[in-house]
Amino acid sequence: QGLPFYGIDIPFQWVDIGTLPDIWDATRRVLEGEVPGYPLPGIERAPGIRTGINVRIDLDQVDITPPVFIGSGSEVGNGAVIKGPTQIGAGCVIESGAEVIECIVDDYTRVSGVTTLKQKILFGDHCITPDGKTVVTGGRDGRVRLWRVK
Repeated sequence: QGLPFYGIDIPFQWVDIGTLPDIWDATRRVLEGEVPGYPLPGIERAPGIRTGINVRIDLDQVDITPPVFIGSGSEVGNGAVIKGPTQIGAGCVIESGAEVIECIVDDYTRVSGVTTLKQKILFGDHCITPDGKTVVTGGRDGRVRLWRVK
């Protein structure tokens, strides 16, 4: 129709997050530094371990394997296990004895010390697998205890 067409060069890589598997993949890629132009959040406390401000964690007392990001105001108990790629939101509590392996944990979530989470997205009352299956969490006090596939 004779209309002008314009384009611009953008200094970052577009990453589609339209589905749960896309969110999972994008988070992993960001944490592993594979998305050009996307600055990693927080400060690096140890190689591959980044945190926001006011995070309470003793890196000598937690079994932690990068890449991991822990949001501001979160607390990780001594004896917890965190294996990356994992993103823990702001204001979270990961109790002593909890295992969080390759997970995305939403803000203000408490993970009980008797819980093992592996490849789960914890969002509100939902625990979701990377392929989008919902898992039910238990406990009115906000602690993740048991799950079952719906």
